[in-house]
Amino acid sequence: MAEIRDLHAIQYPVAAKLLALAMRDDPMHEAVFGHRAHRRFSQLDRFFSALLPLMDSAPLSAWEAGRLVGVASYFRPGACWLSMPSQIRIAYPLLSLNIAELWRLWRWLHASGRHDPKECHWHLGPVAVDANCQRRGVGSQLLQAFCARLDACGEAAFLETDKPESVRFYARSGFEVTATAKVLGVTNWWMNRPGNMSPCKEIR
Repeated sequence: MAEIRDLHAIQYPVAAKLLALAMRDDPMHEAVFGHRAHRRFSQLDRFFSALLPLMDSAPLSAWEAGRLVGVASYFRPGACWLSMPSQIRIAYPLLSLNIAELWRLWRWLHASGRHDPKECHWHLGPVAVDANCQRRGVGSQLLQAFCARLDACGEAAFLETDKPESVRFYARSGFEVTATAKVLGVTNWWMNRPGNMSPCKEIR
């Protein structure tokens, strides 16, 4: 069993690299950043390094023998729409002379934003487990810890994924597919987990 705890800000660079490597070969990232694995990793590392400090809550993290093996980051209700300065802080490290790549990135993020629910919700992601530690229950532990926080305040959650196996994984914890569409030729699924509407309690 992994130890699940909140991630400290000083550990964000390590978490960004874990996320970038674990998600490097995801279909959507290949569609946006191209077929070169090294470039996909580099761009995703920059992206997550800029994103994590802007999230309003410390990501959940999984540890085994003192080593970070999993990350589940999220926005609390009302925080997933970043201000324009925050969007610029995320986009600036990704700037390149590859106009086609920037266009693909915009199309992907725009499609994701269009499906974001208007109702109060937590926004889950990015979530990833070290490739050497997958299929050992680490992802399930992270998701259970996240859902426990949801259930403590009775609120809904939202996520998106581009892998059918992830759809099945999240469905086991109560997430339901609300929309499916192709973005840059890649099938994407958007999923909601309804809240129980109980009175909201204070969350750590």
